[in-house]
Amino acid sequence: MNTMPTYRQGRRVYRPGARGGESPIGSFCSVFFLIILICVVPTLLILSESNRFGTFMALSEAIGSDIASLHEQQKRQEIPYFAHGTSESIKTTVSDPDMGVTVPGALLLHRRTEYCQWQEIRREQCRQCSRTVKAGDGSTREETYDCDCVTYYDYIKTWRNHRINSMLFDQPAAHHNPQRDPMPSVKIPSTDAMLDFDIHQAESESEGIVGTQTVALDSSMLSSNNVRAARWRTVNWVLGGVPQSNPSFFTRFFAKWLPPDRTRYEEISELSGIDHSPAAKRDNFIYVGQGGYFFSPYESTTAASLFKYFMQYMEGTLFDWQLGDLMPSCTAGDVRFRYEVQDPAVVSVLGEVIAKKGKQLGVPILYPRKMTNGVSVGLVHTGYVSSDGMISAADSDSFWFAMIPRVLLLLWSIPLSRLVGAFVGKQVNLSSYPTQFASMCGVFFTVLGSVWAFYWGMTVDVTFAFFGGSMGFVFMASPRVPKSPSSGGLNATWCMIGRWANVPPSWRVEDSYKRGDDVGVEKPTEPVESYVNPDEKKQI
Repeated sequence: MNTMPTYRQGRRVYRPGARGGESPIGSFCSVFFLIILICVVPTLLILSESNRFGTFMALSEAIGSDIASLHEQQKRQEIPYFAHGTSESIKTTVSDPDMGVTVPGALLLHRRTEYCQWQEIRREQCRQCSRTVKAGDGSTREETYDCDCVTYYDYIKTWRNHRINSMLFDQPAAHHNPQRDPMPSVKIPSTDAMLDFDIHQAESESEGIVGTQTVALDSSMLSSNNVRAARWRTVNWVLGGVPQSNPSFFTRFFAKWLPPDRTRYEEISELSGIDHSPAAKRDNFIYVGQGGYFFSPYESTTAASLFKYFMQYMEGTLFDWQLGDLMPSCTAGDVRFRYEVQDPAVVSVLGEVIAKKGKQLGVPILYPRKMTNGVSVGLVHTGYVSSDGMISAADSDSFWFAMIPRVLLLLWSIPLSRLVGAFVGKQVNLSSYPTQFASMCGVFFTVLGSVWAFYWGMTVDVTFAFFGGSMGFVFMASPRVPKSPSSGGLNATWCMIGRWANVPPSWRVEDSYKRGDDVGVEKPTEPVESYVNPDEKKQI
């Protein structure tokens, strides 16, 4: 399995005229994708705030519930009850049946797949041109635009964690990316995890341990979330299950500055049966090491190879040989993956205990508890964490996850404030920076406050958001913001979107290009003397 990247130089294409051309299909696609991009951010915000509200209400109900301790002898195991405990004895294995790999002592197994793929790097250089555009009232304006562009294409082939569609490449045949995905990335939870909890005397924990209680951890406790604060450790199968004893000079010299090696080493003899696994039989996966990788080479059929050569001949790259082709590298279409595990020594759990009979023969099973709003609460943290600490950490995770769309909304408010300004006949982009910031805050707080009001009602935070939004719009409507030559409305908004999408001027006809100070004002004219006949002057 080769890991060296490959570089190839593509074509240089000159395109005269306006950048992107002026074809109707291209202009329509530009406008369509721009509108989709404008709508994506508020949609993400609504979904994120909905998830944040549901999680907060479920955690609030959980922290107010009667939480039993798994370190006390329970007398109500015949009915479900909400419980918390910390276990130092974890008996579990996790397996990937497709590869026939089993890792003991792990709660989660992550198969990280990588693909050998070409990536196109596009660079564009354009010069500035000017043209005269005409408004609806006959006024004109000179505008600059990118024209006569030269596009440079380069290609890099290396291992990536996602597939790349090469159909839209400038040279798709010479840099074809097969889209095979025999072993996609997946997280596999343990299905046989058993946790032992020490039972203390009811009077005082200091008086000793009187026994242990075994609880089975259902896979649903792990499938929806990771083990919080647990590190992902790469699994590497080597001889003897120990790392190499002779580190390199670089490793020895910079040992104190390098991060510690957290790789989990397993005995390579544990992989003795993978030759008969479904992945090995179907896609020729083998274990190659080099950091714990399993590798499957791409094998093209004769018909596919002939068709590729024909397409290379049609695009003129059949005999385009470069130095990068001689470098040892992976073949586009090769697939490799390795495993990572979460295997903490101590875990704290919070969930609903249900006594069920089955393959565990009456061992209680820990499930996520479904709250009244339909959101389930089932937490697994590494280390010694109290029930209140686990709930607080889950609420903090939910809060910071919700902050991502809020930050995106703040950036989204910058162009939206300009669109709103165009709609009301203002040029926000020509105002001072404090005024632009106030206009941006007006859009941001108004949208965010509206979403908050829908889920949370009129709270103090919502009132503050609406107040901030109203103040921002007051600044936008103030005389500090220059008036737009256009009268505003939907046409002005569409023209601004059209300029962003680089559509032809015929698609975006403004109402006027006259300055706001000149509209409706008659310019003074020079006085003109009336004509008098010279003979009449003599008579006078």
